[in-house]
Amino acid sequence: MMARCSKAVDLYTDPPIAHEIVPKSGFPLRVLAPHHSTPRKHVYYDFTFAEPMGDLARVFAKEFLNFTETLKPGGSRTRFVQLQAFLRETVLVQPDVGEIATWEAERWKALEQQFSRNVRRRNIKDRSKKDLCYGAAAFLKHLQDAGVLPTFELSKPVKATNPGKIPPISHLRVDKQRLELLSLGAKSAVQELESLADVRDPIKIQEKIGRMRDLLREHWTEQARRVWSMFVDGNRLAENDANFDVDRFLTEYSPDGGLSFHGPWRRQLSSDTQLIKLVKRRYGGIIPAHGEEGSQLRDYIRDIGAARRISAVLHSTVDSITPFYGLLLNAGELALNPSSAKTMTKESSANTDNPDVQTIYWDKGRSGEMYSENCYIEGVGGEITVPQAQSCLLAMSAPLRPYAVEEEKNSLFLVKTPSSTRETISVISDDALVEGWKRSLNGHPFLCVYKILPMHLRSTHLYHKFLQTGGDVIEVNKLARHAWLETSQIYVNLNTSEFVAARDARQVQDFLLMKATPTRQQLHQELGLDAAVAKRLTVTAASLGFMGWDLDCGEQDRLSEFERWLITGEKLFIETAEVAAELYAFRNHLVANAHVLRETKDWSGTWAPMILLMNAALGEMRADTRNKGSKLAAEYELEYKGFDR
Repeated sequence: MMARCSKAVDLYTDPPIAHEIVPKSGFPLRVLAPHHSTPRKHVYYDFTFAEPMGDLARVFAKEFLNFTETLKPGGSRTRFVQLQAFLRETVLVQPDVGEIATWEAERWKALEQQFSRNVRRRNIKDRSKKDLCYGAAAFLKHLQDAGVLPTFELSKPVKATNPGKIPPISHLRVDKQRLELLSLGAKSAVQELESLADVRDPIKIQEKIGRMRDLLREHWTEQARRVWSMFVDGNRLAENDANFDVDRFLTEYSPDGGLSFHGPWRRQLSSDTQLIKLVKRRYGGIIPAHGEEGSQLRDYIRDIGAARRISAVLHSTVDSITPFYGLLLNAGELALNPSSAKTMTKESSANTDNPDVQTIYWDKGRSGEMYSENCYIEGVGGEITVPQAQSCLLAMSAPLRPYAVEEEKNSLFLVKTPSSTRETISVISDDALVEGWKRSLNGHPFLCVYKILPMHLRSTHLYHKFLQTGGDVIEVNKLARHAWLETSQIYVNLNTSEFVAARDARQVQDFLLMKATPTRQQLHQELGLDAAVAKRLTVTAASLGFMGWDLDCGEQDRLSEFERWLITGEKLFIETAEVAAELYAFRNHLVANAHVLRETKDWSGTWAPMILLMNAALGEMRADTRNKGSKLAAEYELEYKGFDR
């Protein structure tokens, strides 16, 4: 029978082209999304409902494609729903929507605020209300940046869209369903932590972070000690079990040397220590897998439920390495990426001239650079230090090392899962490590109500450092080992803007904490920088001793050079370590005295702008110049005059 031909016309056969409005569809505002389309499947967004807006509807459609280009298809569809809600209300409610292209900033501001108020009145979930408001604000901010709309203040802060920068543990929400399952004491502990969750109060947030990190350290320390004791004691007992002779057992019950077993051999294996001793002596410390020599023994071990008990004594497993992994990531002085910790090897620790200190090395993921930090070998108050955690991981993974591929033989994170064989032993996968992490924290009495993941700890360390130093992005940058100051600022922006209402951020954080340093171009516009302003700022700073130190750098009139940078942005002089030292030291001097400076009439006009300008100058330096400057400032112990109220 001949197949019937469909008379339907494929309206979307054209190859995807950026920003093209597809005419064949019959809807002039049905817009093709090339970054989400494939030759087999085309993705469109229908802006037909916005047609009353005239030409501006086409501009909005085009900018929406630019706005969502970096998002995944699911995220893009969510953004479209949020924008659709805003535009539909605009089209339906505004009587002069046909003249929308001529509206000024105040009109757009009133419209966005009215939309926010209307959303809050709707009978929908609070989360949905927030998503609608945040989504509309984010797109309007994009239109402002693109020059499509005039600049106006949004009623809601714009949420960061960079998925790689995630919140610290202090900002994680409580799982209410899990909370209901806790005991009264555990609920009380959670309530006490949540009483510190006021993002408008940096002191409280610091305390919450400190408590949560201490709780995590105690939890993982207890688990790590239990794992290590099981490993050490189990192996010692097996070795000291003189009543069980492995060679005699094999001679009597396995004539082929362990390939198979005969007779009442099961009755002779009456304890875990005997099983451990047999597996270590005959099978290299690894329980035989299906199809390998000794599979009869493997089946017996599984039948009596001993596999999990003795595996942690024989070698490292997913659950036995997790607490040590948690301790490595919780080490604030390192602020490790999860991947940096997982890729550590036995060469990641080396002795120093001080017998109490070891140097810890780690590779920083995408940058491919190697970093180091000196850490004490012995902890205080029962703390398990980074060198101790590495030593334990090295010992537990040693039995697996002969079976790993050459490039992974030295890894600290080799594991054998119940289903793997000698041929498949390798470094633990990210998914397995995260699942082990979840199992570990699910066992905590009350931290289990927070969905803490490995990547949250690095953000926590950086945010904590930011709060501890009074908003010093430079110190955050040093801890993070970022090549660019701007990267550190992303973490700062995320945790001081996304989670704090804009008005609260201004009240609490002002120039130091409201946001990370703007670009020099933005500063020029906001501060009205010209020759007169630059001269006034530098003369005031010089009166306190700024650029007055003789650091033998050979620079002529460095103060004038700084003025020239303020006005023109020429930055050749910034690559001098001696100038970096003065910038770094004087900026720290201003930050340290910010509590005094805020009370002076010169704060808004002189000292706060000077801090921002120095941030910008330091941000434009190469990382090595900035680090040299920091060390030089410490070496010379640069000091400056105080301030009068």
